Amino acid sequence: MKVNKKTISNFIQSILLITISIVCINMGGGAEKTTILEPAFVPLEDNQGIYSGMIYDDKNEIEVKDISFTGHTAIGGIRKETDDSVNKIELSKLKEIKIIEPYYISKKYSDKEYILADAISITGEPIKEILIPRQVIICAVDKKTQMEKAWFLYKISKITINHREIKTATGTEEEPVGIFGQIKSGVKSVVDKISY
Repeated sequence: MKVNKKTISNFIQSILLITISIVCINMGGGAEKTTILEPAFVPLEDNQGIYSGMIYDDKNEIEVKDISFTGHTAIGGIRKETDDSVNKIELSKLKEIKIIEPYYISKKYSDKEYILADAISITGEPIKEILIPRQVIICAVDKKTQMEKAWFLYKISKITINHREIKTATGTEEEPVGIFGQIKSGVKSVVDKISY
């Protein structure tokens, strides 16, 4: 059987076109659908606040320090069903984050995966029904064992932040909360400036 060169050339071009199409289809949108299979610990980055507290994992209450969202103490991309704003939460401004639904299908943002959570601000104000991206990871160091730990946020039930314990250059000290804490902090900063 005789095969001409034009037929072979057309066949090779067709194969190349199909291969390139498959590669392009697989590359398109893949970054948005990437899922992390296992959380990894990321140490707290420099110039971040240093927070301790409790992480509630199943029936375990784990006392932790250096709490972060993969090295940072703030995270953006927080939404609400009730408005169109994009919000940021900061550990410095929260007492608690409580997971209500670990997998929440939003009516408003159905193209993304969220956790439904409630929070309590440092002033005691409840922050109801916030939508946190589902792949958020919480990192912390176990105070008792010094083990570095990482969780998907949706896998825990609650985080509480202890704002009374403040990290200083010489160690930790208990700091009064509220108006007296603010007065003491203000006086301390004035004294520090005068001493220079």
